[in-house]
Amino acid sequence: MSPATCSFTFMRRPYAKVIFMLMFGFAVFVSIIHDVTVYDEIATINYDGLVETESVPAPQQQTIGMSPFLSDQCLNSEELIEEIISRASKHASVIAMPAKAAGTSMKDYVRGCMKQDIPDNFLNDEGDTKTFLMKGQLHPPKVIASHMYNGAILSKIIANLPSEALLIYIHRHERDRLLSAIKTVIQHRGHEFCNIRYNETTNTCVLDEDKLFEPIVKKYHEIGFGDANTLTCEVYDSIERNSPNMLFMDYKEAVRLQKLLSKYHCPEMGGVHTNNDSIKAMRPKVQMQEKPEEILIDLGEWLNAKADYISLAFKLQDENGCQGKTREMERKLQSCPTMFLKV
Repeated sequence: MSPATCSFTFMRRPYAKVIFMLMFGFAVFVSIIHDVTVYDEIATINYDGLVETESVPAPQQQTIGMSPFLSDQCLNSEELIEEIISRASKHASVIAMPAKAAGTSMKDYVRGCMKQDIPDNFLNDEGDTKTFLMKGQLHPPKVIASHMYNGAILSKIIANLPSEALLIYIHRHERDRLLSAIKTVIQHRGHEFCNIRYNETTNTCVLDEDKLFEPIVKKYHEIGFGDANTLTCEVYDSIERNSPNMLFMDYKEAVRLQKLLSKYHCPEMGGVHTNNDSIKAMRPKVQMQEKPEEILIDLGEWLNAKADYISLAFKLQDENGCQGKTREMERKLQSCPTMFLKV
């Protein structure tokens, strides 16, 4: 009897079909279990970073709010920072910062180091940038510094600097930056906001709370040039797309940065800390109550008491769609011994 005839005869028996279906089902079950086990092993191996298998793609981990700072590097020694600055010393080094993050000190330092009268914050204007860097001088300065007025400017700098150039962003925690900015605006613009009493000669400035609210609501000058306006989603997208040669650093380390830059650009210079004593001598006071007796509170004390609620009360971060990425960067910056991060 041929094998085909035997198989046909076997399949005609009543119990044969049952046995065949059971065997077929068992084979399918074993195949599924095997595939799942292999897939899990591949996923685990790839997740741990041990093996990459091209034949079977590893599952992609989905993370909400993924940012470029998940893989950034803490420069945990001054030698690492100096190595990066040294490599960039034959090319451009661009230093950017929001208001109230050691910017004035840094710009004064750069002017002294480069021995040039560099226009103030010229990077915020495309025409001024082109004129200063491209016209009238064969060798533009190797180091430039500027406050940033908005994220669009910073994202263009990130996109257009060559990989050999170095971009350094000086950061200050927004809560502290905001308090300093409010105080500076009142000190600089006392004639506008000190509505109860103002005398520049005697450094007298008294304003009521409603008048104090005005520059905060309008995000007047330094108040508005913070994280919500500078470290935008557009900036983080530009970092991801362009992979710049870029450092984030804490503003408290400005003098350290200046000393390292001096080694390669102006060895005769030390650190520069600009402190406008004539402005800071003005100590504004907030009138909390006029009658039956006047109650005055030092502006600094008022700000410290309200610090956690200022942004909430005036909705200062409503337009900051990528605040989570900034906070992630801040946590890493604060946990790094030197407070320097390489993106």
